[in-house]
Amino acid sequence: MRKFTINEQLKRLPEKLAPVLKSFGRAPALRKESPGLYRPESCLHLFEYESEKFYDLKSYFYALNSANNNIAGRELDVFFEWCESRLIVSKAVREPESTVELSYCGLSIYVPSSPNAGTSYNFLPLYRQTELEHTMKLISE
Repeated sequence: MRKFTINEQLKRLPEKLAPVLKSFGRAPALRKESPGLYRPESCLHLFEYESEKFYDLKSYFYALNSANNNIAGRELDVFFEWCESRLIVSKAVREPESTVELSYCGLSIYVPSSPNAGTSYNFLPLYRQTELEHTMKLISE
């Protein structure tokens, strides 16, 4: 599947993602018994590179949201509505009958295997300008 972005909208990605990450960041304050976010159980990774697993951002965030009592709610919907209408403007699907591919947003995300696993991506603007790394560290094993 090929997808195309509007480059000026890509600069707004950190700003648009911030409310979603803020919502996920509220989990530790809401859960006294086990601070952090529950790891989604049923989300398949897209690919693996040097033992790092990468997921489709939409698929993973909706699974994460579901595993944590829909903590991101409307913020998540608003973010992916923006992605579909402003960021990813065209899709080319290889196999029209593949409903899984249609639910992907075209953005991938590295998810550490444990809260203590480091990332070599924190130099990227998306990590520097958002709480993405912090959010990933909140996900418990």
